Amino acid sequence: MRQKITLLLGLFAALFLFPNSSWSQVQEGTLIGNWQDPSLPEMFYGIYNEVWGIVVNDVEYGVIGSTMGTHFISLEPDMDGNLTEVQFVPGAAQGSSIIHRDFHSYGNYLYAVADEGPSTLQIIDFSDLPNSVSLVYDSNEFITRAHNIFIDEPNAMLYSTNGKLLSLQNPEEPVQLNSTNNLNGHDIFVRDNIAYVNKGNPGMYVYDFTDPASPITLGSMTDYPNSGYNHSGWMSDDGEHYFLCDETGGALVKSVSIDDLTDMEVVDMFKADNDNPQHIAHNAIVRDNLLYVSYYSDGVQVFDITDPNNVVRKYFYDTYPGVDNSGFKGAWGVYPLLPSGRVLISDFDSGLSLVDFPADQTVFTLDDEVNGCENNTISFNILLGADFDPAGIDLSASGAPAGANVTFSANPAMPNDIVTVEVSDLADESDFTIDVMADDGTANANNNTTVDVYPTADALALIMPADGALTGFNPQMEWEANTELNNTIEISESSDFSTMVESQNVGTANTYTISSYLEEGWTYYWRVISTNDCGSATSEVFSFDTPSGVNTNDLLAKAVSISPNPAQDELIIQTGDFLQGQLDISLFDVTGKVIRIWNVSNTDSQFSLMAPADLQGVYLLRIAGAEGLATKRVLFSH
Repeated sequence: MRQKITLLLGLFAALFLFPNSSWSQVQEGTLIGNWQDPSLPEMFYGIYNEVWGIVVNDVEYGVIGSTMGTHFISLEPDMDGNLTEVQFVPGAAQGSSIIHRDFHSYGNYLYAVADEGPSTLQIIDFSDLPNSVSLVYDSNEFITRAHNIFIDEPNAMLYSTNGKLLSLQNPEEPVQLNSTNNLNGHDIFVRDNIAYVNKGNPGMYVYDFTDPASPITLGSMTDYPNSGYNHSGWMSDDGEHYFLCDETGGALVKSVSIDDLTDMEVVDMFKADNDNPQHIAHNAIVRDNLLYVSYYSDGVQVFDITDPNNVVRKYFYDTYPGVDNSGFKGAWGVYPLLPSGRVLISDFDSGLSLVDFPADQTVFTLDDEVNGCENNTISFNILLGADFDPAGIDLSASGAPAGANVTFSANPAMPNDIVTVEVSDLADESDFTIDVMADDGTANANNNTTVDVYPTADALALIMPADGALTGFNPQMEWEANTELNNTIEISESSDFSTMVESQNVGTANTYTISSYLEEGWTYYWRVISTNDCGSATSEVFSFDTPSGVNTNDLLAKAVSISPNPAQDELIIQTGDFLQGQLDISLFDVTGKVIRIWNVSNTDSQFSLMAPADLQGVYLLRIAGAEGLATKRVLFSH
């Protein structure tokens, strides 16, 4: 018998202590082509840095930065899978000291910056690719060095992490609109004049630049679960979530709810499928319902964000052939926004890779654990891939136990649907694996989901005191042991438990000693209620009685004395003119247990008794005769 273990997905304590990392149906991308130039000088991390993609006359090109400048690459591989450099623009600063370059396009212009050396903002007209490119602006008037830039294209505004906000109304002649510390940071994402600034260790800040000269602070996120060096991020298409990368060894990628910018909340955390506890996520870009993350030595990892509260790892492509580690090696950047759907990856050492991921005709289980209780309905969610035929997907299932019934919240379903699978009429606690098949008439996919079924709670057998037993005044209770159940013992003066004496949760223990002395000559009732995550069960009810006639007669109690008191073994009982004749004498401990019984014929005013040796503590001596009875306390001390 097993106890169901509840998985806490409430966010960090938990939701956050067990990061989501789905492994079912994760598919590897395919390398289409690669470009690299081994003759370029190497800095201590490698040769290459950021990547971007552009389109000229419906032809796609890749852009990659190196220690020497900006390379424009044809994305049509030769027979050997090699891509070709068609144009190159030297950086204003060059050499092995150049680590960072960053790019963003606006119209037919590429804007390029670097973060080392006597650099500049370069504006490159690429409208004549593949024949030529033209460097139309190369100046440090506004930007000498910047780690990153972002262009809010609908508003023609360039944001730079060196604090500058530039108008691109004339794309070749930028105009400064503001210079503000608000933009100082590591990276920036902007949509509709709202800037999300990743400031590194201070966290993330959000500003409204609708009035470029007077930005308004909308919120910040400086203390959040699993926080690290707040590096970069990207917003979901619907604007409700921001996906954040902390560039810190072992930090997880965060899904952040941004409905309320004054109270942003991490709603899920996830990672690459890697046992290395110090791996690092670097940059992230969203396309549709997929989040592409360049993950350094883990290559590129792609996550399905259809449900931002339960992000699922879906694809990967590893550009780094070495051992996964916590260093700055492998995939620097990723660009998944080309119209063809092909993905560009830049790697420190291996340059630009063009990768294709399989058609998204997959079935994912969204729940990390699927479990439930026998005789109940068990449900879980599946996610259908985006590339099934939109005419509809027929769902079926096999593997459920005999007699069980499987239903779907939608059938037929649609691509990208999240469908709830319900399994009802489970007769027992047997685990099973259910295979869900999705078929659109042309393509099909399936997913095996293991379902753990847990038993309902059992009623435990009571052991002692036995039903109807005579006990002491604070007896020890015992019942059947079962460490998979949580137990509450109840003791009452009434058989319907309306008059409760004690009710105590004892966890998984199977014994309990009553905390206070019970009344003499009384009948009590007791039971044990056992629970687990599948319900509760109540034991049968036992009764027990406490001794009667123990309480003393006041007159006799005053007339009778015991010496010595404290005593060791011998007791001298002085009765005076009372309690003459045949006496029944009992010695009780404080629990009501009888230690010794004497039958004494008292013809004098006193007599002596020999108690058992080595008694220690307080005891009760009851002396009963024809005149009544007296109870005296005796302290034994050795």
